[in-house]
Amino acid sequence: MTEEALRDVIQKWIIERSPLHQPVDETVDLIASGALDSMGFVELLSHVESCIDRKLDLQELDAEAFTSIEGLVRCVLTPKTPV
Repeated sequence: MTEEALRDVIQKWIIERSPLHQPVDETVDLIASGALDSMGFVELLSHVESCIDRKLDLQELDAEAFTSIEGLVRCVLTPKTPV
């Protein structure tokens, strides 16, 4: 899946299920902004997993980065490099 396609999937999901029902700036923290509550964020992650057809290892994701659309897309599509 391309970055653009994943961004579109996430924006569409947020528009349909968020209390805001509108697109969200891709750099904004989804929880802090009120676009999603913690349960909504978990549901979004589950939706992303189904779209990319693999489980996300949350321990590998940068907790501060993946709460925005931009950060989530980057974390999902950029494999973690071994140290």
